[in-house]
Amino acid sequence: MEIVDTLVDTGCLQFSREDLVGRKVHRRMTAADVQEKFLSLDYARPLVILRILDSRQESFRLDRLFRDRFDVVTLTTRPEIEILLILKNGDYEEFCKVKSRIKPSVFCRLKYGYRKNQGEFISFFKDVDELVEVLHHYSAITSDKQTLYDLIAR
Repeated sequence: MEIVDTLVDTGCLQFSREDLVGRKVHRRMTAADVQEKFLSLDYARPLVILRILDSRQESFRLDRLFRDRFDVVTLTTRPEIEILLILKNGDYEEFCKVKSRIKPSVFCRLKYGYRKNQGEFISFFKDVDELVEVLHHYSAITSDKQTLYDLIAR
């Protein structure tokens, strides 16, 4: 995830790249994949599985052998990560008027020309401080219990 990489590399999070397994952000892995690739290894420190999703519906259940040994933290950017662009541009009220008809990704494509597959999400923010400010704004308006903002080092 481009946002997490940026936040890690700029020292904005409560952890650094050195704290990540393999010193990288691992993308879209099932519980079975995580177990196979990471959980059978020994680590000098406790391992926490941090999942960042745009849906509450995604299932992630570790096998019984691993459930009590590893914490799983799930953060949500619901309905989609594009909600951050909408907030950044001050268009949240406008989006709320049409959100029952179009997804945030469609709103962003129509209004800003943004397409998910372009891989340039972070370029829509002038700097990391603006991104952190938008993450804070999102955390204040969402009903999600935990958001990316909860990872920010304060």
